[in-house]
Amino acid sequence: TGASRGIGRAIAERLTKEGGRVVVTAGPGDEALLAEVAGSLAGAPSLAGDLADPALPAELVKLAVSRFDRLDGIVNNALPEEIGSGRGRVPSRWGMNPPGFP
Repeated sequence: TGASRGIGRAIAERLTKEGGRVVVTAGPGDEALLAEVAGSLAGAPSLAGDLADPALPAELVKLAVSRFDRLDGIVNNALPEEIGSGRGRVPSRWGMNPPGFP
């Protein structure tokens, strides 16, 4: 569901309320909902797409860095694969792992 509804939307709203700046995404077909959410979050940058597309995560990271000059964290609320145990890992197709993650 990404940020278009449910837990993903609540996370994006809470982070913004607490002063965070977010980039939001949602799956194909949720573009209208995503635009609504982005507009309600002070015009947060948004990008709709399918996380099964290996290019989407990199595009989301590029969007965050181009808009905010940095990326402090990733909240992945919709992932169709096992990414590890314990603290987890960022999928290798993202091309990066945050500090402290294997």
